[in-house]
Amino acid sequence: MAKLTIIVGVGASGKSTLRKQICEKTGARGFEDGTAVPRGNDRRRAGHRALPELVARLLGPSAQDCVLDESHLVHERFRKEFQRFCDKHLPGVEQEWIFFNNDLAACASNAYFDAMNHGRKDASRFRSILGQSKKYVVPEVGSYPGHDQVLSVYQQEKPQFRTGEEEKARKWLRAAIKAVENGAEFPV
Repeated sequence: MAKLTIIVGVGASGKSTLRKQICEKTGARGFEDGTAVPRGNDRRRAGHRALPELVARLLGPSAQDCVLDESHLVHERFRKEFQRFCDKHLPGVEQEWIFFNNDLAACASNAYFDAMNHGRKDASRFRSILGQSKKYVVPEVGSYPGHDQVLSVYQQEKPQFRTGEEEKARKWLRAAIKAVENGAEFPV
């Protein structure tokens, strides 16, 4: 039986890093942002093209374990629609849902680190982190298949924002969005 591991969390929480680690350890096929099936989802997202391959790998003649990370699953309605899709269209596929905490300060610290060290200065990413953190309520352990714990957001050794500094992180994210959109000096 194939297994689908679904990783959920706010942008910059560590989902992609965890997906890569699981794939390296288990040989599973990784998918990033591949859940665009439920009605009403924005079809412009690149990930929707990954869904047919994901389903084929899970159900094909030589079924393969797959790992999916998707930040849009922080939205409860979308998450429930995707789970219904999996339950209906992926019979016999084991599901394991992994959730990260909703920690705006840690996610903003990771986004800051990526911007300063890897040039990843994308206003839409910063905007997504702000929006997702407002809407994301981590479900109770056990409310999704295989959901037996909530992971802490990955944190750099020297985070820019510490736990409790959510407002400071929020202000930096807003300033970063404004700077990128206006071509101004990036906030340090």
